[in-house]
Amino acid sequence: MTIQSVKPSTARASGFRAASRVGACALFAFAALMSGGSARASEPASARATDLQLGRQNYVLDCMGCHDSGGAGDIGRIPPLKNTSARLLLAPKGREYIARVPGSSSASLSDDELAGVLNYIMLDLNRKILPPTFKPYTAEEVARLRAPELDNPGKVRTELIRYLREHSKPSPTAYY
Repeated sequence: MTIQSVKPSTARASGFRAASRVGACALFAFAALMSGGSARASEPASARATDLQLGRQNYVLDCMGCHDSGGAGDIGRIPPLKNTSARLLLAPKGREYIARVPGSSSASLSDDELAGVLNYIMLDLNRKILPPTFKPYTAEEVARLRAPELDNPGKVRTELIRYLREHSKPSPTAYY
């Protein structure tokens, strides 16, 4: 095994560049969040709920840590969202399930913000499989659906998938 030496000036410069990049990214994210939230606060809730850019910003801040930036999840631990979630809409109570899973129901997002995130998940991450009859979530609908949080989301998800399979409808398969 060979150990390479690094000049202190090179290490400091490299560390400074990395810190600068992190700082720039944080500043950009903060500016985007501030301009997205405050500039749109006067818009009607229905307009903000269907704003995919704002929905994506909230997804990045509240969902990405577990579900990945592209919605891949963590197979066996965290359900994927990309090209799977929209399949659940084909089952009775599937739409309600999506708003009541713990990550949705207990999110520190307003009803309007959560509607925006759910619409981003459906309209962007699931656009290839989205049912043509899909109607975007509204803040009013999310307020009605999100509580109470599901006690056993795995059991409900299993029941929804069973229904889809028994009725010859496409069902999520990547995780389930």
